[in-house]
Amino acid sequence: MAGRKWGVNAHTDEFHRTASGEYVYTGDHYAYQDGGKSRRRAMAGLAVLWAASFAATVAAGCIPGTGMQQRAYVILPYVVQMVASVSMGWGIGRLVTGGDPLRAYVYEETVGSIPRRAIVAAVGTALTVLGELLDVFLAGGGEALLPVLGLLCLEILAFSGILTARRALSNMRWEKIGEI
Repeated sequence: MAGRKWGVNAHTDEFHRTASGEYVYTGDHYAYQDGGKSRRRAMAGLAVLWAASFAATVAAGCIPGTGMQQRAYVILPYVVQMVASVSMGWGIGRLVTGGDPLRAYVYEETVGSIPRRAIVAAVGTALTVLGELLDVFLAGGGEALLPVLGLLCLEILAFSGILTARRALSNMRWEKIGEI
């Protein structure tokens, strides 16, 4: 472990200087293997799933009259959900723009970690729903039923979008093709 590099310098061993002074990546690559659709179509589908779930997440946080505005047991899981969703979106953006084939370190940072980010976002979503339901039962949210139902529907939409995007990424097949 003593020779292992972390952070910004983690992949510097995979770049080498040519005679003209340019740096060239010489590490492994991963190629998307057609699972019935082109890489472009698969990436577009993944991005749309994430965008829909993120839009539902943002919209759920904007609904007035729910526990989202005043209860820590609703707000904190929502913050976890939002941060994990943003992180998931960053990873999907990096995957989509990472090139074809992907460099090994981009593959590890995206395909290797987006499923974990999706699980964190899904858990945050589920805990937000549970917190909101707890708030309804404790505070007797009978008069604010419509906003609560709206929040719950949006959170369920976000949850299903997150898990569908995770499944779509898990179903994508990548093949290690070594150095190019």
